[in-house]
Amino acid sequence: MIAGHKADGDWKPQAYQAIVDKLNATWQLDLTKLNVKNRLKAWKRHYAIIIDIRSQSGFVWDEEKKVVPITAENLEIWNVYIESHPNAKRYQNKSIENWDDIAMLCGRDRATSEGAEDVGDAKQTMEFEAEEDESDVTPNSHAATSTCDSHPPNKKKKKDPLAQAIGDVANTLKEFMAAQVSPQLKGEDVHEVVSKVENLSKLQVFKAVRILMSGNPKNSLY
Repeated sequence: MIAGHKADGDWKPQAYQAIVDKLNATWQLDLTKLNVKNRLKAWKRHYAIIIDIRSQSGFVWDEEKKVVPITAENLEIWNVYIESHPNAKRYQNKSIENWDDIAMLCGRDRATSEGAEDVGDAKQTMEFEAEEDESDVTPNSHAATSTCDSHPPNKKKKKDPLAQAIGDVANTLKEFMAAQVSPQLKGEDVHEVVSKVENLSKLQVFKAVRILMSGNPKNSLY
């Protein structure tokens, strides 16, 4: 169902417009499609990094806390991993808020390798990179040995309304997709309508029903 609403690995313009309209009306914002696209790039970056961490031997995913726990048992493996994946360092023992929504929005891109953000180009994604990242990744109070850097206490972080409204973004896309799905035709209903057409033989009615149900209008009744 999702694939039909994407073009070249990206959401179609109508889908972005639906999100913009919904968020602007709900949150009294003045967002554009570009704002939403840029935010989606950031979520794709988070998703790609976490999925790569989860795929490594020695790490497990805590579904309840939405975190990859780094403990004494796998700390050595982790240190080796982040040497070649420095972008992953800040995710040590940090829970990913709204992970389910992020996975819903970005999961298919990752699976098909379409539209997924290049982790190496992460710093080019948004103008206020350091500030907006913290909106989606928050410290896990139950983590064992977190050593990630944090913002200085007096540093004022910029607010990203889209980070706070990710649930609305996901729900809006779900609603948009549901509204675009055509209802499934039932054979008996199609037959009832076609049977009312004058001058069609029973065989032609049968063929017409078959053509309409197959969705291929090139077939001939004769």
